[in-house]
Amino acid sequence: DASNWARDECGEDPIVVGHSLGGQIASISAAGSGPLAGIAVIASGTNYWRGSGMRWALGVGAVSVIAPLIVRIFGYWPGGRLRFGGRQSATVIRDWARLGRTGRFEPAYAQTDLEGSLKNYDGPFLSLTISGDAYVSKGATESLLSKMSGAEIERKHWEPEAHSHRGHFGWTRAESEPAEMIHEWAARATNTR
Repeated sequence: DASNWARDECGEDPIVVGHSLGGQIASISAAGSGPLAGIAVIASGTNYWRGSGMRWALGVGAVSVIAPLIVRIFGYWPGGRLRFGGRQSATVIRDWARLGRTGRFEPAYAQTDLEGSLKNYDGPFLSLTISGDAYVSKGATESLLSKMSGAEIERKHWEPEAHSHRGHFGWTRAESEPAEMIHEWAARATNTR
């Protein structure tokens, strides 16, 4: 797997990093793999409908219910037309909708207990939230972190000075602060393992 490849290439345990959905994927894939120096997620959480308040519950809940119907009609998720999520495969959207309804990572083709892997991960875990993120609320972040009950969780929040660097995607245009926050955490995480 990727963590074994990274370990072979670098000669040390890797740190796995992911943003948004990539943070979910990083957490799931890394938690069930070999030894890691840590997992870091940026602007990541779950889309569970109980994530944050009534507006979140109604919006995500409704989409989680109708999304499987839409992909059945089109054969894929026409996110460009719907202005949500871009074009996605039917399988990805069905899995996303299931997570939104149940709050559990149970993809259709999973061959392992993903929830158990997340719970059993006991290494360093960084959650970096970004000011102005309209896609991942505090409740959505906490929903993901609650699955990592064995992890050494550290929470960081970035409040940029430049308004243009705010939000779910805007942080990627920042020159260095988010990367420096992750680097500082990673240096401490690797020194304590």
